Amino acid sequence: MRIADNTITRNYLNNLSTNTEHYYEASQKVSSGRSYEEASDDPAAAIQAMKVRSTLSKIDTYQGNINEITGLVSERESVLSEINSIVTEAQDQVLQGKSGTYNATNRQTIANTLKSYQDTILSLGNQMYCDKYIFGGSSDYTKPFSVDASGNLLYQGQNVDTGTFGTEAVYSDIGLGVEGSTAYNISSPGSTLLGTGTTSGVTNNLYNLLGVIATAFSNNDLSNISTYSNRLETLGDNILVQYTAVGQESSYISLINDRLTTAGTNAITRDNSLEKTDTAKASIEYSEESTAYQATLQVGAKLIQKSLLDYLN
Repeated sequence: MRIADNTITRNYLNNLSTNTEHYYEASQKVSSGRSYEEASDDPAAAIQAMKVRSTLSKIDTYQGNINEITGLVSERESVLSEINSIVTEAQDQVLQGKSGTYNATNRQTIANTLKSYQDTILSLGNQMYCDKYIFGGSSDYTKPFSVDASGNLLYQGQNVDTGTFGTEAVYSDIGLGVEGSTAYNISSPGSTLLGTGTTSGVTNNLYNLLGVIATAFSNNDLSNISTYSNRLETLGDNILVQYTAVGQESSYISLINDRLTTAGTNAITRDNSLEKTDTAKASIEYSEESTAYQATLQVGAKLIQKSLLDYLN
């Protein structure tokens, strides 16, 4: 059966086109490192890859939030450490001032020291991190503590002894959920830090209590010093509890970050399996397609080499 030359040529060109396409696809996999160029090339893998990339994007957001929280908690821990040291030193000063061996001059010196502790505590209470006040509570862009003309300590504009202070919360999404009940509360109110209100007429605020004790020593008045000393011990215990708690918080945040890091690593591995080329396999496919393409060209050189003289002969 005679086959027309144009049929041979047409079939050859179809085969050449197919082999060229396969050769191109194989070369693209090797050069780009991707298993497919467009989603339509492998819809199932593309859909899964989109889900994985969405997960990776969320993980990046969570870890960004965690990095900010880590710095915030670290600064908070540093402040609490300093305040804890101040309280310890203040307790020693008060114990000495109570002693019968101390006179009015000695007690005035202690009073001056306690006032300097007040200044330091006020400064620490207004400490900032990344343009935010660490102990600003839900108003972390507003300076939390100030002292009015009468020397009263104010928190968010309210007298710490007589004001009303509610729960303050600022939530950050670290992968626990975005609802208030499950997201992470990064708020640390200054009202909790230094205390508010009074008990039996004695302030529960650390700053104010140091001022009260300083005034008593300045007046060489020891009538209520034992009550003040006991209250200072209670407030010192509260600072120590907060200091311990922030250390535990730091460990918890680190644990969440480790979990996210592992999840991110697993997601990247999954994404690579969906979108990245198996180098060894791609190289073999490229070699095979290259051989087939070259063979097709060689066959074509023999099929399509007849000239007009060949037909005349």
